[in-house]
Amino acid sequence: MELRREVSAAASQALSSGWTRIQVSEVLGISQPTLARWLEGSDGPWRAVSVVPEREEARADEVQRDVRVVSPSGWVIEGLDLASAVDIVASQK
Repeated sequence: MELRREVSAAASQALSSGWTRIQVSEVLGISQPTLARWLEGSDGPWRAVSVVPEREEARADEVQRDVRVVSPSGWVIEGLDLASAVDIVASQK
């Protein structure tokens, strides 16, 4: 809560110096609604969170399907995994 009070005080000072809420929220890296709540003092307490590393097994099983192949003649195939894209390109030679 102390950090929020300090940020709110600095934001209030910037606003009285002529800054806009847009400028203040961009500099602080918070949304305008969040800035407004903090300035009003109506935002609830901070919530404790835990950050844990992602399991290695989960990442190994996931296949990204964000490869896009565009041929010299102009046809496009999107949503491929890397192996499928390589197969398609190799079959066109």
